[in-house]
Amino acid sequence: METPNYPTAFRERWYLIVIGALLGVLIAVALAAGLPRTYEASASLFLRVDSPGSSLVERSQFALARVKSYPDLVSSPQVLRDTIAELDLDLTPQQLAARLSATNPRDTVLLTVTASAPSAELASRTANAVARHVSELVDDLEDDVTLTLTLPAAVPTSPASPQTVILLGLGLLGGLAVGAIAIAAFAQLDPRARSAREVRSLTGLPVVGQLPPRLARAIRRGTRDRRVDEALRSTVVNLRLLAGDRRRTVLALVPAGSGALDDVADAAAGLARTLRGSGRTVLVLAAETEPPRGIRAASRRARDAVLSWTSDGHPDTSPAATHRQLPAAGDPGRTTALLRAVATGITRHEVVLVVADAPTDVFAFSEVTGIEVLVVADRRHTSRSSVVDAATSLEFAGTRPLAVLMTNVGSGARVDLPATWAETDRVEPVAIEVTLPEPTAKPARRPTAHRPRRKSAAAAVAAEPAAPEPEAPEQESSEAEAPTEAAAEASEPEADTDRPMPRQPDHVDEPLPGFETERESELQPEHEPA
Repeated sequence: METPNYPTAFRERWYLIVIGALLGVLIAVALAAGLPRTYEASASLFLRVDSPGSSLVERSQFALARVKSYPDLVSSPQVLRDTIAELDLDLTPQQLAARLSATNPRDTVLLTVTASAPSAELASRTANAVARHVSELVDDLEDDVTLTLTLPAAVPTSPASPQTVILLGLGLLGGLAVGAIAIAAFAQLDPRARSAREVRSLTGLPVVGQLPPRLARAIRRGTRDRRVDEALRSTVVNLRLLAGDRRRTVLALVPAGSGALDDVADAAAGLARTLRGSGRTVLVLAAETEPPRGIRAASRRARDAVLSWTSDGHPDTSPAATHRQLPAAGDPGRTTALLRAVATGITRHEVVLVVADAPTDVFAFSEVTGIEVLVVADRRHTSRSSVVDAATSLEFAGTRPLAVLMTNVGSGARVDLPATWAETDRVEPVAIEVTLPEPTAKPARRPTAHRPRRKSAAAAVAAEPAAPEPEAPEQESSEAEAPTEAAAEASEPEADTDRPMPRQPDHVDEPLPGFETERESELQPEHEPA
């Protein structure tokens, strides 16, 4: 499996990063609003050593060494009980100890007592009460040491937790990371053929065109769009660069999987319009397709309505190409009808466009020399395996496709296609020849044995012996026998003769059944066939 093109993936799915960042911020806001608020207040005590017989240096060193043991006094049972009794707290000593902390700043004789509480005033009162009770406990334990409350705790103005700013920052960074991971995962697990480089590595074929998503709407609504026209003209120019400029061209579009069936018809209509606008006569051969219904039709109408507000399209006034209807995909006579239509159309038109939406068409193309076959891949729906299967089936049937035509390619994913070609991608022009299938003669009718027919009722009655009558003249008797002989002759069957059916000659110039009749002006070829 090929390594995904991560820069292209990030450029196409940048919205996932934005969505991830927004979700991260929203989650952080929800946590900040849902977590309980906690306030903290701190009180500072100063240690003073009263020893007249000691020098200042000695007292200072003694104070620095002594103050390091005082933070543990904050959690002493005596301090906790006295604080609970003074503030009338509904807490146990263990619960109050969990809310208290004490630190000794480095190289100082200060003791900082910090208390946390659900309210700012309670935190301030708790810190000051604990500081006073620690000072009293030190005075009881030490003779020459005094711990004085020098900086009482003030009422905090903002909660200590949760810290909203920090949560928002963490949520934003987390959302960005999740979005980036999602893009990388999608690029690795996405089964679709998304870039020209990926299609080239899968099939070995160059990409000849990149049609935008607006093509389908422009074809359905009968409008023209500047981006669509530029993409179609670029596709026609690339075709001529690969296969050379010929007066007569047979171009076939083969869908890569079921996801590209609709795109084949739209691409054929767009290319026919572009070629017709350049002054060339175009014939489009395609089977009739059913319009979408239900949810698919409703979503298509809604999408067209939205695009009509954002696009600058205008009505299409270019001449339409000639269309002929082929038999349906499951019709056994489609191959013969297709070859005859190509042979007839190439003598009357300069370009014949074939929409090959039937599986049997790939075998019919091997009978047309000089045909240009394009594999149509929908960038949004066609998988890598479908592109490989379409190219492989054509080569297996005896036809090597010329290139791949990609549809639904946005402006951000477009690349310079000729820069991705190799020198071996260009082919030499070949004269177009169509090999028609041999006509099948009707089987001769087998002779049947002669079986006499049953006599009719009139003949049976005539054959019965007549009742005796009085003798009549001989002339009357001969007249009576005449009808009997005539009835007997009428009852005899005619002999069957087996005659072979005459062979009907092939006339490829005759219009096929079901095709529309061309005007008299279009029946004459404008140029000699190549």
